[in-house]
Amino acid sequence: MKYMTTRKNDLFNDMFDDVFRAPVFTGNNILKTDVREKDGKYILEVEVPGYKKDEVSISLFNGNLTISASRSSTEEEKDEKGKVLRQERFSGNTSRTFYVGDAIKDTDIHASFDNGILKIELPTEQKKEEDKENYINNLKRIQKTLDKTILNMEKIDKDTIKKENMNVENYGKVFIEIKEMSKLTKEIIAKMEKNDDEELDLLIPKYVYMNFNIEKDFVNLLK
Repeated sequence: MKYMTTRKNDLFNDMFDDVFRAPVFTGNNILKTDVREKDGKYILEVEVPGYKKDEVSISLFNGNLTISASRSSTEEEKDEKGKVLRQERFSGNTSRTFYVGDAIKDTDIHASFDNGILKIELPTEQKKEEDKENYINNLKRIQKTLDKTILNMEKIDKDTIKKENMNVENYGKVFIEIKEMSKLTKEIIAKMEKNDDEELDLLIPKYVYMNFNIEKDFVNLLK
């Protein structure tokens, strides 16, 4: 199966029948679809009879999820000598579009295909917004902890560091890393609140790498 990336929750629910039950299609076949909501997810089961997995595609653009099926085939009837007596060519395509909301990204969509049934799972916008809010709140708690740690570390002098059997040089290195981590955390929170996904794709890996280094250097600090 090919996968291509190309109103709010109350509106989604209010227009459930209009949007999910009214197909936008080409061709002679309507993709019969069953839709249900479970555990913060929408589950779509689409009947695609007569199509193979690689003849079905999904695309997401401007909050619209489009399911398409397209195929072509040639049938021939030959005599005993291999001469073509009859040849028929068939081509058909059908598609159906659902509005799933602007907050949904291609990475939120999970699909599988089995025995002519395409199953698609994606989060409701409400669930996605709740997850995002929880993530931001968690980052803000981390931010407070980092800032508190910085203040505490600033108060400790070299003699105290030595008395605690810590390496002064490593202590300074960890202190700088924690300050950088604090700055990066603030930046990630700001980007998340602005829905700047492109920048987040660059910052999150950096955050994970920085966190790993701090943990490693903190262990060395106590050696």
